[in-house]
Amino acid sequence: MKKGTLYTLALLLLPALFFVGCKKDLTLKKLSSTDSLKTDSATRHGTVSTVINGLYDWIAADNSGNIYALNNNFGTDTIYKIDSLGHRSFFYTPPITMDHDTAVINTMGCLTVDSLGNLYTVAYRGNKPLNVIKITSAGSGAVILNGITPGGGSQVEKIAVNQGNFYFSNNLGVHEITAGGSSSVILNNISIFTVNRDGVLYYPVISGSGQVNLGQLSAFGTKYTFTNITLDDVVDITNDKAGNLYTSETTTNNHAEIHAINYAKTKKVTIISSAFGHVDGPVATAKIGVAFSLVTNSSGSLYFSEITGNPHDIRRISF
Repeated sequence: MKKGTLYTLALLLLPALFFVGCKKDLTLKKLSSTDSLKTDSATRHGTVSTVINGLYDWIAADNSGNIYALNNNFGTDTIYKIDSLGHRSFFYTPPITMDHDTAVINTMGCLTVDSLGNLYTVAYRGNKPLNVIKITSAGSGAVILNGITPGGGSQVEKIAVNQGNFYFSNNLGVHEITAGGSSSVILNNISIFTVNRDGVLYYPVISGSGQVNLGQLSAFGTKYTFTNITLDDVVDITNDKAGNLYTSETTTNNHAEIHAINYAKTKKVTIISSAFGHVDGPVATAKIGVAFSLVTNSSGSLYFSEITGNPHDIRRISF
């Protein structure tokens, strides 16, 4: 998981290492309305607040304003549901299985949610990713994909679902498993990515000179690089329903940053940039840790779990 590298970052306070259907094949230099982008580099605004304290890494958001958070504080991993008022309730934990009369505690890694509110996670045994679990909005889980990495050898970095397709990344790149069950690597050597509602992937791409830009892969396999959009060390990337991208990045001077990218203007703006810390308040004075898992909710707020400052709290940026 990418959390292994970033947990080390949290200890050392060093920058993170970078490592609804489609109508036609688009190389999207523009998308439809992005009026909901509420940030401007000259007039940043918004408020940072702490939603809940604890040991959380992966988070996901549904269309009803709920946040789901993976907690591995007490051995057995647990997913909690956090409602719009900040109330936390138990949601799901994997069953304990038996192996030659020995109880095996299964763990989980990665988290994502589909448009219907179903949650997805990867089940691990030890450090080996085994299966993909689909968890309904009622909290009932079932295995939907078995053995997504041969022999369970390659750790999964991130997952996503879209239009019946399942995506995951590991040391080889980004894989797509279609609704029909066929699997293929669609991006080589990429671990951080996001998929929008049209099935378009966005990810950091490193040029020959070492510069990091925003890359794009259309649903039909066309690649495009936004050479005018440069990125620092990218920790996570996500998108909202209006078509905007958001990135969590770290800089060489040990700052944690969150940016928004507006497609229509091909413009990157800074939402917050701060030295590592944990201070709530206006984005101009607040401090955040590195945003390990970054999501948006239906009302346009940003949520993230942080791994520096107060490690693993869930925090929110409201506009």
